[in-house]
Amino acid sequence: MNHTQQQPTIQEQQIAPLFNPMNERLINKAEVLERVGMSHTTMHQLIRQGKFPDAVAIPAVTQDSMRKAKWRLSDVVNWIQTLPFKTAQK
Repeated sequence: MNHTQQQPTIQEQQIAPLFNPMNERLINKAEVLERVGMSHTTMHQLIRQGKFPDAVAIPAVTQDSMRKAKWRLSDVVNWIQTLPFKTAQK
């Protein structure tokens, strides 16, 4: 380690990228909600405010086919990792 570099803090180590790009996949709303522990109403409010990743656009195969909302797993994982740590209250 270079003398000018500092050891990463415990918090920096905890938010180090844990996601393996080889595991990238699309997940449905139920899995998103399970991972983040919030209601769909809260999630959609955060999406409208630009504070949570939106679903990706999946093209319909036919004009009549329904498109279900899907999120990139990496987008959800990255969002979780950027959440601030709760500070100790005195």
